[in-house]
Amino acid sequence: MKKILLTYFLILFLFPLHIVWGETVDYKDLVIRDGLFYKKFTDFPFTGKTKGMERASYKNGKRHGPYLSYHKNGQLYNKGTYKNGKEEGLWVEYWSNGQLRQKETYKNGKKEGPFVWYYENGQL
Repeated sequence: MKKILLTYFLILFLFPLHIVWGETVDYKDLVIRDGLFYKKFTDFPFTGKTKGMERASYKNGKRHGPYLSYHKNGQLYNKGTYKNGKEEGLWVEYWSNGQLRQKETYKNGKKEGPFVWYYENGQL
């Protein structure tokens, strides 16, 4: 029983949970090298989530899942989804006053379909 507990304890300390489940860091703490995102001062592609003005999930150094970014005034700037590091599906962008700015659709990182753009006053 003592050996089992000792083994469990060693595994817990040798492999921190944030490596297994990912961690949450400020987006400013990431750097891009060779097309992959890394936490500053590390050599392993980042897996986890970012907080702050850019909120995204990362898997093995690539964005994967919902993405949100914000203007300096706190208003939503854009939102969309990444799949294996590439834009996928509908992406929407907003002016700093909160008005819709543009809509576009991506498939495997490439624009596909109509592009809709709006003036800052909301007119198409």
